[in-house]
Amino acid sequence: MGRIGKKLALAAIWLLFIFLLLEGAGFAFFNLLKMDTVTRYGYPAGLFAPHAELGYLYTPGFRGKFTGRAYGDIDIAINEHGFRDDSFNTASEGLRIAILGDSVVFGAGVEKSQRFTEQLESSGFGAGRNLEVVNLGVNSYTFTHYLTLAKLNFLNLKPDVVVVGFTLNDIAAIDEDDGPARQLAKTGLSAHDSALTRARKALDRTYAGLFIAELKTRLRMAAASKPQQDYHTAWMRSVDAQWKKASERLRLFGEIAEFDTLLKQRQTPYLLLLFPELNTLLSPQEFAYPRATLRAYLDKQGIRYCDMYDDFAAYSGDKHALFLNSDSVHFTPAGHALAAARLRVCLSGMLK
Repeated sequence: MGRIGKKLALAAIWLLFIFLLLEGAGFAFFNLLKMDTVTRYGYPAGLFAPHAELGYLYTPGFRGKFTGRAYGDIDIAINEHGFRDDSFNTASEGLRIAILGDSVVFGAGVEKSQRFTEQLESSGFGAGRNLEVVNLGVNSYTFTHYLTLAKLNFLNLKPDVVVVGFTLNDIAAIDEDDGPARQLAKTGLSAHDSALTRARKALDRTYAGLFIAELKTRLRMAAASKPQQDYHTAWMRSVDAQWKKASERLRLFGEIAEFDTLLKQRQTPYLLLLFPELNTLLSPQEFAYPRATLRAYLDKQGIRYCDMYDDFAAYSGDKHALFLNSDSVHFTPAGHALAAARLRVCLSGMLK
């Protein structure tokens, strides 16, 4: 072996050593130490799978846990349809309520049994009929996804009632999503990729790749002009700014109108369930525009909605107790209990 060959071999050995070191560090970070990820609760690797129409769903049959240290004991079990729920009984003869939504409906950071969907199902609601509440929540979904699910006839689940859980950032379009859809585009393998590209994407899916991505995100956050505790306030301001763009509002309202037409044609009753955010509760004057604008549109169009803002605002304790730690969007079990109680009232009036 020549001098160049020895140098190449030595470089390969060093690269392998560095990879194994990072792989071990990543495994320890995510599985042994169960350190907090940037998202606090943390979605496990392998949870997401591509979907032709929706962009992504959860991997059917997936079993895992949240990766955040505070939530590492919480199980995530995905059914055969790609949702965090029990198997769907397609031959159900009772009252079936399908609840669409993003990570709030999915139940980020809480046990499946603690979600408002399960609390509604076990509450005795249903006027004597056997009640089945189907949870179709997928994190980072927006109203464009909900409309797509409607066009797919809700995967032939034949719901008697549809509830759309709406977070204010659901105004975003699918192509603006920087969450799982983009991550799948980065790491998903294609037959048309070059060998080098396929190798890089495969590397991104290892513990070493995930660990490097986590470190890069933490470094970017540390170098940001705003401290981490201001992240959600800055996020809410960006949502507020998006709602003030006429083009964004018109696109969303067009999708809601299309959704409304489609479900009226099928004679399927539905309502929008409007979720509150912690920042809107703590600074209602600063962040009032999106909710007021959405409600005004829904009132004008005669579209039924259920706004739980007043229930959260009337909570006598610390409002932070209704949301996950260092989070302004996702509910604690106490927040889910409030959501279940409000939704039950709204559905009772709707089904009379």
